[in-house]
Amino acid sequence: MHYYLLLTGLVFIVGLIPAFGPPSWMFAVFFYHSYHLSFPLVIVLTAFSTTAGRLVLAIITKKVKKLLPEKTIKNLDYGKSLILKKQKSTWLFLGLFVLSPLPSAQLFEAAGLIESRLLYLGGAFFVGRLVSLSFYLILSKFVVQNITSLWSGGLSNPWMLAAEILSIVLVLILLNLKWFLFKVLKKNL
Repeated sequence: MHYYLLLTGLVFIVGLIPAFGPPSWMFAVFFYHSYHLSFPLVIVLTAFSTTAGRLVLAIITKKVKKLLPEKTIKNLDYGKSLILKKQKSTWLFLGLFVLSPLPSAQLFEAAGLIESRLLYLGGAFFVGRLVSLSFYLILSKFVVQNITSLWSGGLSNPWMLAAEILSIVLVLILLNLKWFLFKVLKKNL
């Protein structure tokens, strides 16, 4: 029982890390194989604690928004209006949280900055995590011979680091959206 609590606590804490944190599936695979835990419980607890951690991260980011310069806040409001302007783009935004290849920390930070409906996004993210964690745990049965190599390889994977950096750049673009669009459109016109 204490391994389930340890898994839940660790994944929640990692969910609070704004960038470069290890992915939650690594914890799920490690605990599942190392301690022979229940497949459904590992999936549900990991998905729940990841979602809870990311929602708290989004709430913290939302509170930090008040400390940003007025120009940046206006850019964020502009970005929110672009995303939520059409129902189609709202569904696309929600879809990003279900099964996104982007690191989830930056998605939730952006959601907090534009003050999105976090419970909807959290629900979509939770469902997406249930699916992706199931996939990872099933796949790990066939692939994982040595958990240590998986653990260390994931943290130093250049693709993971590149995705994190790209996501941070996208959040920075969101902070300067009007300026960025103005510069891009001015060059192309």
